[in-house]
Amino acid sequence: MQKPNLAKMTLREKIGQLALLDQRTAMSYWENIEDKAAFFKEHPIGGLWVQAASNVGDMNTANGIREGFNEKDYALVYSNWIDNINQNLSIPLLTGCDAECGCKWLFPECTQTSTIAGLAATDSPELAYETGVCVASEAKVGGVNWIWGPPVDLANHDHGTSSAGRSFSIDNPDLNIRMAREVVAGYQSCKVAGTLKHFPSGGLTETRDSHVSSNVNTMSLEEWEKTQGRIYQELIDAGVWSIMTTHASFPAVDNRTMEIGGYIPSTLSDKIIIDLLKKKMGFDGVVITDGIGMKSLVMSYTIDRLYVEIIKAGNDIILGVRDLDVYFNAVEEAVKNGEIPMERIDDACRRILDLKEKVGVFEDNKEKYTEVPKEFLNRTRELNKKVSEKSLVKVCDKNNQIPLSEDNIKKVVAVYLGHSDDTYETLNNVLSKAFEKHGASFKLQRYLDEETMHDEIESGEQIAKENDLILYLADLPNGSCNEFTGEVWRTAVFTLIHGAEKSIVMALRSPFVYYKYFTFAKTVLCTFGVSDEVLETAVDALYGDVNFDGKCPVELFPEFAREEQKTYL
Repeated sequence: MQKPNLAKMTLREKIGQLALLDQRTAMSYWENIEDKAAFFKEHPIGGLWVQAASNVGDMNTANGIREGFNEKDYALVYSNWIDNINQNLSIPLLTGCDAECGCKWLFPECTQTSTIAGLAATDSPELAYETGVCVASEAKVGGVNWIWGPPVDLANHDHGTSSAGRSFSIDNPDLNIRMAREVVAGYQSCKVAGTLKHFPSGGLTETRDSHVSSNVNTMSLEEWEKTQGRIYQELIDAGVWSIMTTHASFPAVDNRTMEIGGYIPSTLSDKIIIDLLKKKMGFDGVVITDGIGMKSLVMSYTIDRLYVEIIKAGNDIILGVRDLDVYFNAVEEAVKNGEIPMERIDDACRRILDLKEKVGVFEDNKEKYTEVPKEFLNRTRELNKKVSEKSLVKVCDKNNQIPLSEDNIKKVVAVYLGHSDDTYETLNNVLSKAFEKHGASFKLQRYLDEETMHDEIESGEQIAKENDLILYLADLPNGSCNEFTGEVWRTAVFTLIHGAEKSIVMALRSPFVYYKYFTFAKTVLCTFGVSDEVLETAVDALYGDVNFDGKCPVELFPEFAREEQKTYL
């Protein structure tokens, strides 16, 4: 089909292009409307927020979504569902998702990749580009044409939503630039849009999470332009196709306040989006909001007013539109009464159509798949192996425990310090086989004393007597939960009291567990992920079969503790 002529589009068609539905809402509409063609003609949406595709399996077989469905067909089912929606639209959808660690969480038959921090630890632009290609190739099988990544936020060490695993580095702008440039180039070589996020960032002092609270970037404009702003400027100049905003405020550029208190969120600031990003920095791609359901934004206005204020501020696409009648009516009325200039709608729509052209939605005879090609999966697994072998970091090894001796290490116990049942199962399955390959038995447990949680010191002493090696698998996820809590914290209190000389700490995701919990450990490693390949390679590295070639992409100690750091390392 031909790219639509903006001048011939109706106002409602233009407004629809700015709306990106979340998956649950889209499925609800799809299930409950009989005349789909009439519905989508009246509500010509522009995009879809792709989330876990397994949810599509909950839909009615009467809609044809689950015909021929089985647990290995998630990507195919999802792609077919998107095609069904597109058949009822005159302009095909943009379909976007998060894929910071690959597509496995979306489509279970796809692959999980290293965390972004793990990729950064390789400091290999070549592997970064290859990662972009691999992830985009698998995403396209499921109908995805837009990836919301990579994050390039700078932050402090306690920041919840921009922790080390979500950016290439939270304190090294140059590493962010050279790695993000290549990941984006890899995506876009496959006609899948890349997205820098979250503009202009949450800053270096904020510890609050915008999902639940307001937060503020306290950097001066001069400081921002030399660091965080430089990252965005260089990557804009390199040709990134889209940018996602943050709901954090940036009073150095816009210090207006809200009725509910606090500074205006960046998502609602025309000074930040239009004047700074689009005009001063020259960004001509698509600006998309972060999810609008976060409390830092949704508390600002009623939802109908929020839609209007978001568009007035310069955003081109709203991520997470729900009630379509409320959306269309509010925006249409704001345009007709002059509150939103027609030029603002046309500018947004032009940018969106340009992006749709770049990702190929107007192309005829697009390639269709009957499954995720095995060559895609094998290529990603080979990539994972390369990244794993170049990303492992040995923080310290004061007792020279590494390499382990297969003759001396026969019994291994591991204590999982984390909150994820899925990760626990993965660790148990993968590490059991990996240690067995080296002639050692392996036992994984959650606590020092699994039964009573009352005799941790005694249990620790018993573990030390009965085993040749104790692994503490420290798993703080990259996200809003960056502390151990409850029984996990209680277990962490008593680690290393016995058997320190035969203990190794493995930081599975966040490297900051070293500073927060394990400065007394003699041997500490960072794996930056929990994929099968990472875990298998980590065990091989313990035995000396793989080198620790990675370089930690962040400073492990906060700036105020750098002198203290020297005493440990």
